Amino acid sequence: MRGVMMFAAFQLTVRFLLELVLFIGLAYWGFQVEGSVLLQFIAGLGLPIAAAIVWGKLLSPKRTIKLGLPWRLLIEFALMGAAFVCYYDLGYHGFAIFFGIVQVVNRTCIAVWDIQDWQARAKK
Repeated sequence: MRGVMMFAAFQLTVRFLLELVLFIGLAYWGFQVEGSVLLQFIAGLGLPIAAAIVWGKLLSPKRTIKLGLPWRLLIEFALMGAAFVCYYDLGYHGFAIFFGIVQVVNRTCIAVWDIQDWQARAKK
């Protein structure tokens, strides 16, 4: 049981780190957008804030809008895919590919072992 809990904690820690990389990638890409400084400021702050709101409302363990797993996976894929595209567009091709692979492996582990909301289920 201890091994399963450690595996779950590890996977959820990796997921959290991937979320941070997602927000950083969107912000960095937004500040690099061609255009005025105002546009860069709006994109650099607006993109990660919008993604954080969507993540918090729809994907986080404490989400307020309950969706089925297929919808959550689709939204998560779209957000992580956007970060992948941002990093790739910025020229960080190797990092983008590494990020995508880690995301897919992590999400697969979370789905297969059903550890998405294990902390909430453990409290019941």
